[in-house]
Amino acid sequence: MTDAIDRTVARLAEAYRTSRPIDPLELGFDAADAEHGYSVQERLIRAFEAAGRRQVGWKIGLTSAKALALFGADEPMVGRLYADSRIEDGAMLDLSACCAPRVEGELLIEIGHLPDPGATDAAVVAGIRSVRPAIEIADSRIAGWPRAVGHAIADNACCGRIVFPANGKPAGSIDFATIGMTMTEDGLPVTEGKGSDCMGNILNVYRWFADRARRSGWQVQAGDLLLTGAMGRAVEPSAGRSYQVSLGTLGRLSLRTGTAS
Repeated sequence: MTDAIDRTVARLAEAYRTSRPIDPLELGFDAADAEHGYSVQERLIRAFEAAGRRQVGWKIGLTSAKALALFGADEPMVGRLYADSRIEDGAMLDLSACCAPRVEGELLIEIGHLPDPGATDAAVVAGIRSVRPAIEIADSRIAGWPRAVGHAIADNACCGRIVFPANGKPAGSIDFATIGMTMTEDGLPVTEGKGSDCMGNILNVYRWFADRARRSGWQVQAGDLLLTGAMGRAVEPSAGRSYQVSLGTLGRLSLRTGTAS
């Protein structure tokens, strides 16, 4: 089993380095096996750390009923965010350095402390240090995107790049269920969503993550960032376009797309 996981990790790590996706058959395990997916992800994380990547937080995926059904999952999935994945607001995303990117509007939580089991909404909010708008560029190193949750988890929950501002705003001023997201492409609306798209309320995503982290023994630190799931559908970007995401009073972020010369 260990040798098989190591071979899978080596293939995925190479795909990360080269931006050339691998055939899903090369992963060597059932695409629906979430437990095996996390075993692969843990080894992949060690490979990232050995290569000098610095973790800055966590990514939650599959936070809508539609996404869960699409991937055959019974709960959301978790990946890790890294400092070198951040793109500055307004910067260009090099599509040639991606495999199959998809742009999503999301809310980003800066963790103060994880909520206790059964915590009220007020207590959950009190554990949030700040909130920020975010653009996630989800991506997969598996050709054609994963067909089921186990492969998606193994691929670090399909983490790609992320755009977010340096500073956040207080959590107490945000309604985490009704906050709206709009995305435009070259100024034209392409998708929209709201906080209730994510487990009915983004606070429920935070609760779920806190419980999952405890059960899994993950070391969550104050100051870690938590990407809470897509609000609205993902958009496949085209080169030479400009994308803007707005999350009401949290502000706007933009992203340009192109290819390196």
